[in-house]
Amino acid sequence: MASASLILYRMAHRNLIWLLLSAYLLGAFAPGAGIWIRQVELEDGVVGLSLLKALLALLLFNAGLGVDPNRLPRTIGQLARPTGALGASILVSLAFVLAVGLAIRPWAPSEMVFAVLMGTALVAAMPVAGSSMAWSQNADGNLSLSLEMLLGSTLISPLSASLVLACASAVLPMSTEWGWDWSIFSGVAPFLLLWVILPSICGVATRALAGAERIERIKVYLKLTNMINLLVLNYSNASLCLPQMFDNPSGPLLGLIGIATVGLCLTMVVSAAVTARLMGPLMGIQEARHEKTEGPPERQADRIALMLAFAMRNNGVALVLASSVLPGHGELLLSIIAYNLIQHLAAATIDRLSLSRV
Repeated sequence: MASASLILYRMAHRNLIWLLLSAYLLGAFAPGAGIWIRQVELEDGVVGLSLLKALLALLLFNAGLGVDPNRLPRTIGQLARPTGALGASILVSLAFVLAVGLAIRPWAPSEMVFAVLMGTALVAAMPVAGSSMAWSQNADGNLSLSLEMLLGSTLISPLSASLVLACASAVLPMSTEWGWDWSIFSGVAPFLLLWVILPSICGVATRALAGAERIERIKVYLKLTNMINLLVLNYSNASLCLPQMFDNPSGPLLGLIGIATVGLCLTMVVSAAVTARLMGPLMGIQEARHEKTEGPPERQADRIALMLAFAMRNNGVALVLASSVLPGHGELLLSIIAYNLIQHLAAATIDRLSLSRV
């Protein structure tokens, strides 16, 4: 007989999209608790401990517990898989940002071009979101590949962010020309190290010490905890922006932001699926055996991990950069928050589709 926790997890998993939409509605019309979560600080600064950072660290630690250390790259040749995927992700991001700038620059007001283009570029320039591992864990994706993408994108983020943002600044109208300064990313490095990389590595190390069998026995509790954590974080993020969007709507700006952010997310998901297909032989993906397995085939598991890694961006870092580097341009936050909502809806859809195939 299934345990109460397993029954609860299965019910929540099958209705995750509706739970996510409910979290957004709650953030829009009852934002008080979500704002409180964001404001609880034990220490000031990027590195200081806060409730929000603790929730993020827990999310990544739990996801790290699901990673089999034996499946991580051990040779230079095995690094070709994440390296090729990261390269493809950066190239697609560059192409999309350039296309957005060239498409809206001729006819939109320069202030609107700046808000939409730089907001989209800030999202596209960010490393893989830590929550992608939690979604991958829920959808039975390849967690080893998810961790490789997370760590790899974080480590190269100063270079990749500089390329994407420099590309965006190059196509801005002259009246709003803005140059990209490499030094502004230095303040975010401690955040990424302490709250993204370290919890993930600690989770992997804990699994290695505790043993896979012990972790498998509590797998349902880990997934349920991550699901609740994701809903709380999305509620808090929605509380930051959605009330202001309803109070001060700007039709043309919101319309362009919606088109750009949805377009970016769809482009990344499709490019990830194409990348997974093209890199199949290199990634060592084998078709599923005929015998029944508990999870999806390896090809599907890798495809899920790549789609989530390509689409989901660390919007917390984007918010830090937008607030500190361009404090007088609050409209940039709309693109970041909008993409955060869209990427989680996309992740929930991918999760739902994967659930129907198992």
